[in-house]
Amino acid sequence: MKTLSATQYMRPDGRQKSVTFTVSDEIALMAEGMDLSCEILMNGVFAGYAIYPDEDEENESIELGTNGSGDRDPQKTMEKVIKTKYEERG
Repeated sequence: MKTLSATQYMRPDGRQKSVTFTVSDEIALMAEGMDLSCEILMNGVFAGYAIYPDEDEENESIELGTNGSGDRDPQKTMEKVIKTKYEERG
């Protein structure tokens, strides 16, 4: 298990905060070189983002989840966006 960091954008002014989450070694390897970020949208939905620094902004991957427990909690949502971006990159 490894700990990864993401930038969380806070309401209402977009202030940035560093947050951490723990993932399997496999997911951590997939995340190498990615910029990870997240936020809670105005409707309470959790949004996780992943992008490689050499990509254009419109290529950023996004996954939506719940801001709570369950099968779409923030942890699982971040894992999914990492997998999605890794697979897109090939």
